[in-house]
Amino acid sequence: MTNDILAALILTTFAGLATGLGSLISYFIPKQDLRYLSVSLGFAAGVMIFVAFVDLFYGARDVIGLNYANLFFLIGVVFMFIIDRFVPHIHIDGLIDSQSKGSVSKRDHDDRWDCDP
Repeated sequence: MTNDILAALILTTFAGLATGLGSLISYFIPKQDLRYLSVSLGFAAGVMIFVAFVDLFYGARDVIGLNYANLFFLIGVVFMFIIDRFVPHIHIDGLIDSQSKGSVSKRDHDDRWDCDP
């Protein structure tokens, strides 16, 4: 019991220190650009996918079985694709999804997110 509490405390402390380290890295970046933001978002997406496969998927597999866990995971992927495809939103490059299929318009450009060196 004490070892479980100690392990949880160590992992929580590590997560808090990782958050602080990430904020320090972003503080020392002299100019905001899309490359840094892209790497950060890619890393965050990779962590979330890892958590989904390792923790959530294996827990669901133990409870409902492998076939149903695969089925519901794929349903979730398809649902997220549908949301991304049909809900209008602004992309990071400034393009806005329109309700008409395939047409996009350029919004006002913000110079601080330029990728040009």
